Amino acid sequence: MFFSGTPLLEAVGLHEPFVMELRATIKNAISKALIPMRAYAEQYESFLPILNLDPATYVRLFAAFAASTLQARFRCVDFMQTCYTQKTICLLRLERLFDVF
Repeated sequence: MFFSGTPLLEAVGLHEPFVMELRATIKNAISKALIPMRAYAEQYESFLPILNLDPATYVRLFAAFAASTLQARFRCVDFMQTCYTQKTICLLRLERLFDVF
């Protein structure tokens, strides 16, 4: 490997105009990228209880409840109605997001 002239590794200062401009550009791009990510996260906040639900714990608590058959039926119907409502809300959100021609 041959070098023409004296090899020189220049350091770049933290407060040079080019570095400051590049830093501001990257900061601006990251902040703009976070806007849709936050909006997307807000859309799914209502699903957090379902997503954080541990099925084994739920079944164990349900079994410990020792409900009568009628109480278990009412809880299941209530849960199914909640799921149906959430499904409807999700479908309405999807229809708003996608236009099908």
